[in-house]
Amino acid sequence: MTDLVATEIQRRHVAAPLARAVVDAEAGTFSGYAAVFNDLVPSYNERVLPGSFTRTLSERATRGDALAILWAHDPREVIGVATSLVEDSYGLKVEGRLILDIARARDAHTLIREGINSLSIGFYPVKWDRNAKGEYLIEDAELVEFSVVYAGASPRAKITSIRSLEVSMPNTNTDTAELETRVADLQSRIDELEVRDQRGGAGATADATADTERRALASFIRTGEDTEIRAASSDNDTAGGFFILPTVDSTIRNLLADVSPIRSLAEVVTIGGNTYERFYSTGNRGAQWVGEKSARPQDTARPELIKHSYGVAEMYAAPATTRHLAEDASFDVAGWFQTWVANDFALTEGDAFWNGDGIDGKPKGLLTYPIVADADATRAWGSTQYVPAGHASAPDDDTLAKALVKLVLTLHPRFRGNARMLVNSATYIRFRQLQDTAKRFLWAATGNLVEDAENGSILGYPVVIDDHLQDIGANNIIAAFGDFGQAYVVVDRHGLRVERDAVTTKGAILYDTYSRVGGGLGDSRAVKFLKVSAT
Repeated sequence: MTDLVATEIQRRHVAAPLARAVVDAEAGTFSGYAAVFNDLVPSYNERVLPGSFTRTLSERATRGDALAILWAHDPREVIGVATSLVEDSYGLKVEGRLILDIARARDAHTLIREGINSLSIGFYPVKWDRNAKGEYLIEDAELVEFSVVYAGASPRAKITSIRSLEVSMPNTNTDTAELETRVADLQSRIDELEVRDQRGGAGATADATADTERRALASFIRTGEDTEIRAASSDNDTAGGFFILPTVDSTIRNLLADVSPIRSLAEVVTIGGNTYERFYSTGNRGAQWVGEKSARPQDTARPELIKHSYGVAEMYAAPATTRHLAEDASFDVAGWFQTWVANDFALTEGDAFWNGDGIDGKPKGLLTYPIVADADATRAWGSTQYVPAGHASAPDDDTLAKALVKLVLTLHPRFRGNARMLVNSATYIRFRQLQDTAKRFLWAATGNLVEDAENGSILGYPVVIDDHLQDIGANNIIAAFGDFGQAYVVVDRHGLRVERDAVTTKGAILYDTYSRVGGGLGDSRAVKFLKVSAT
């Protein structure tokens, strides 16, 4: 027995008494009980309580939703439509009609007439409790799908598929070699679907929500069917795409942070609109001391407030795969998609955070703001300060070491607590090789060869590699030091949108992926730059 998880469709089946199922052999309609109230399901220690489906049935009736009938829970094989879903004193009564113009529906119709099939309704458990015996009592369930499935040998739990409640259809005791062959073939196909589904989740985390969302994403990428996406998320787009589920969205953004250093260090704000605004104070002190009964002075300094406005612009990527690879059960299609999108977006936005022009909502890069030698007290707001490296083009070790000390101490103490040193790979190598006159490495007190090749600190502050900074050369900006959580703001518009395109390129499937991102300078006092110049 497994625990119930509200965000995951479990895999169970419960059979109702045979006498409760009715088939019209000619019209292709059938009815039966998909759930029997208060009936214990021993395999899963569950009881479905009366009223469990009241809310979801009412909401479906209000929306006018039609519930499609699938074959064996395969979203690619719609075989009919549910015509009625009603709760009565006995349980959840279902009625359905097969669309006999569809070949698979005709197959299902034949098997139903022979009495070897079951109905299966998938749902998410929304609310449940446990009694003194430890039994799960399902009080509220969200219907998400309706299938015709083959009934196996177990009298109460005949097959394993998407979490469902099943009802056996009338058994005519037909026992022919042809029928047995068809049943065996169908069971083999269903088993294959189960294996495929289990493989698709192999890379998922133990977190139930992440597992459910990855499976929903994988289903969409493989088939284009968005039923699971819409069932698992209320934030979707009805105009041809959908917003990726929260955990998947978060995974992609975490991957972005791994590839894009600025995103990992900056303040990241998520908005629902197209603009984000905030105010910064340019003053330092405006309060005064007063006695309990003293008059309050009216000339208290009022620092000027500067408003910053950040827009967002659309980034676009189109990861592509072949049809065969997308349908390969052993291929972690959800993981592939997340990594591909993250890497592609990270390269684009990472460059924009340093060099972007800020036009039409695009990020404005840190290096595009004025960088001057003036100190905080005299520098215009919105411009940043550089510290000269002490030589016009090629500072030696002694000059460079002194410049680094000045760079660190030029930053105001309130920004040093979370400060980082950013340099590119070439400058990083040069810094690691800095020596004093006694040929001792200056990188760390423990010695240059003790630390990892790509980790360490200089003057006590962590160093981060970002190759958007420039190499050592005349007038180049070779290092940035500061609290980037205050120095730069990344603005994300909520949600990533994906559209599946299986038409444009023959033999390939494109996944048009859109993200809206902006960014710009925050507090211009929170970052300092090291510039190769004499003054």
